[in-house]
Amino acid sequence: ALLHHDGPASTLSLQGAPVEASFPWKPLDLAPSARPSSLPPKAPPAVKTPPKIGGCAGPVGGFPPDIEEAHRCAIDCGEDMYTDPATGYMVFTEEAQRKRGVCCGRGCRHCPYGHWNVQRSESRKNVVQRPTMLPPAPKRDAANNRAPVEPLEVFFWSGGKDSFLALLARQRAWAEEKLKRQVCLVTTFDPTTGAVPEQSISVSRIMDQARAIGEKLLIIPLPQACPNETYVATIQAALTQELLPTFGIANLSDVTFVFGDLHLKDIKAWREEHMGGLGVNCMFPLFQQPYSDLAEELTCSPYKVTISVSAVNGKGQGVVAVGEKFDKELVERLTKEGKIDPFGENGEFHTQVEFGKMQKC
Repeated sequence: ALLHHDGPASTLSLQGAPVEASFPWKPLDLAPSARPSSLPPKAPPAVKTPPKIGGCAGPVGGFPPDIEEAHRCAIDCGEDMYTDPATGYMVFTEEAQRKRGVCCGRGCRHCPYGHWNVQRSESRKNVVQRPTMLPPAPKRDAANNRAPVEPLEVFFWSGGKDSFLALLARQRAWAEEKLKRQVCLVTTFDPTTGAVPEQSISVSRIMDQARAIGEKLLIIPLPQACPNETYVATIQAALTQELLPTFGIANLSDVTFVFGDLHLKDIKAWREEHMGGLGVNCMFPLFQQPYSDLAEELTCSPYKVTISVSAVNGKGQGVVAVGEKFDKELVERLTKEGKIDPFGENGEFHTQVEFGKMQKC
C-alpha cells in the first residue's frame, strides 16, 4: 500500500478589495453578527447541547467530487484507505490519520491537523473543519488527574499586534510575580478561506506564530453567517471537547480568557457578558494603556518580530497601506496626523506579526 503524497501548493492569496467597516469595532475574533451593533440586550441562554461539529479537512474549495465520494464511502464502510480515482494510489482517510494522532509532516491529502508538521507554510493545504488542538495531544481525564494543575490562560489570538502585546504583558506579569501558567492560543477563522476574517491572515501563518512562541494552538472554524448564539455555542463546545481534556482541567471556571482590546468599552462589555457567561474569567491587560507605552513594548520584547499592515478598511484607506511596517514611527505619524486611530482600534487597519529568532532586550 502506498501513502498518497500531494505536491507543494501555491501560496494562498488573501488580499482583496477593502471592505468598508460599518461599526467602529475591533474584529479580534468576533463573527460579523456578534458585533456590538447587532447584539441582543441580554446574553443568550446557556447552551445545553453543544452544536454538532464535524466535516472533513481539505483545501480551500474542497476536493473534486470523485475524491470526495471515494473518501466518504471509505469512511462509511469503516475502511482506513481508498483507491485514488485518478492515480490508483492508496490514500489514508482522515479518520485513519486521526487514529494515528499525529501529523507526519508529509502533506497527506486528508490530514486532520492542517499539515501542522509540514515545515513550509505555503505547502500546508489542508483547512480543518472542526475545532482542532495543535500540535495534537492525548486527552487527559481531569477526574483521575491527581497531579496539581497550573492555572490556564487562553489568549484569543488574531495573529496581530494586539494579541501579541497581550501575551507580552502577561509574560512580564508572570515573571515579576514568579507565577507559573499553562498557555494556549485560540484562533477563530473562516473555513471557506482558511484565514482569520478582517485580518486576512492565513491559518497556516497562525501556526507559524504558535510554533515560534512554543505554545499550543486551538483553531476553531466558524461559519460566515454566524449568529450570536452559534458563535458562543461553538466556542463553548470547542473548549469543552478540546481545551479542557488537553490540559487536564475539569471546569471552565479554572480558565482565564485574555483579550487584546485597547479601549472600546462595548467590545469589552460584550466579552465579559457572553464569554464570561460561559463560566471563565476574562482579563484585559492592555485596556486603556497609553499607545506610547504599547509602541515602546513592541520595540523591546523577548522576540524578534516584524509587524506589518495586513488589511486596510474604511478611513484607513489612503492613510496606511497593506505591507507597511507597523512600528513606533508609524504610531507617531498617525498620532500627529489625527486622521485615524494610531493602533487601528476602530477597525481602520489590521496587522500581522512575523517571528524571527529569540533575542535579548
